[in-house]
Amino acid sequence: MTSRNYTRYLQGSMIALLATVPMMTNCAALCCTEFVPGKDLASVDFGVDASFKNQYGVIAQAAGDMSAAATGALADVEAACLAIATDLTDFSKPDEVTALDLGNAQGNARVTAACNLASSKIKAVFPTTIAVNITPAVCSASIKAQASCQGKCSVDGKCDIKVNPPKCTGGTLEISCKGECKASASASISCEGSCTGQCTGECRATTASIDCNGRCEGTCEGTTDNAGKCSGKCNGTCKLTGGVDCKGQCNGSCTASCKGTADVAVKCSGTCDGSFEPLRCTGGKLEGGCTVDAQCNASCNASLQAKAECTPPSIKITSNSSNEKVAALFATLERNLPALLNTVQGRGKVFVDSAIALANGIGTLAQNTDKLGVKGVACAGTIIEAAGNAAAGAPIAVSAAANVTLSVGVGDPTK
Repeated sequence: MTSRNYTRYLQGSMIALLATVPMMTNCAALCCTEFVPGKDLASVDFGVDASFKNQYGVIAQAAGDMSAAATGALADVEAACLAIATDLTDFSKPDEVTALDLGNAQGNARVTAACNLASSKIKAVFPTTIAVNITPAVCSASIKAQASCQGKCSVDGKCDIKVNPPKCTGGTLEISCKGECKASASASISCEGSCTGQCTGECRATTASIDCNGRCEGTCEGTTDNAGKCSGKCNGTCKLTGGVDCKGQCNGSCTASCKGTADVAVKCSGTCDGSFEPLRCTGGKLEGGCTVDAQCNASCNASLQAKAECTPPSIKITSNSSNEKVAALFATLERNLPALLNTVQGRGKVFVDSAIALANGIGTLAQNTDKLGVKGVACAGTIIEAAGNAAAGAPIAVSAAANVTLSVGVGDPTK
């Protein structure tokens, strides 16, 4: 699939609108210099009627955000796959040098070809006994950004996230809580505050030393074994591998409750007994919130997924096999798999679904042609193309990356 095959995602009415653009004396080229994928378009005047101006702006912003994100993902995946293929090629052998040639593949097809090549080279030297330890990539979407976007979709221009709290399907909804944040009977909560139960993660001393059964970053008043584990008191931060009572600031998970004060809020993921504000959705799909037009909401979701903040994964590979080729394989995988896993695990299916939903529903523009004006109609062509290219590119970035990650047994994009 090339970057120009975007019309498959568009409704008939939208294709008809796009067909009118070249008739307008190349206005798309002349009038849409302000539409730059990845930039803030809030101040751009597209010449649209006031009654549709905000929704048009939301769609344009989403198309630009998603186009930039998909283009970036494709570039990252191609670079990682080419790096793996290059590292695993013996340039002293003419047949292997030839194998690096991707032929005439261009655009999205080149990304797929590069990852196919990387996957085949991995499989050629992949050992039978291997252990792959991964800290997964996790992406977070801002709830404040969602509320701001949904506010532009509504008639009154407002969206109160406290009245209309969103959901984080398949992930963790983090909130700022003034009071006590309680865990459920079956699950711990994420906590950045005072944990009344067992804390796993980090326990930081506040006014005095803390009991530590982990690695102490500070001064250990006790014994420290060869692995750096402190048994005793820690003046500093104790990084915990197992739950302990934390007489300080817990930054991790808590089995009971995470407490703040009336003046100081805590960040947590449980039920807040007090005033609270939703912050972000981590590792899941942000849904719900204020009730707005379906297309405008799809545009907001696309922008959120495009701008999601991702924590990159870390990877460590070990094996009983030991030779020069296996060593080269492990080295290149540890360097380049994180970028691929960031696309497969961090962005993944939610990213792809959001890009396709944006392009599939962009017919809202065609339904409001009487409100667009000359510039609005002309710029619609550029916006449509950006959304369609993102919908074509996002699945390719994820599937190409997954072709490589699955060759080492990790990174299933369907999970």
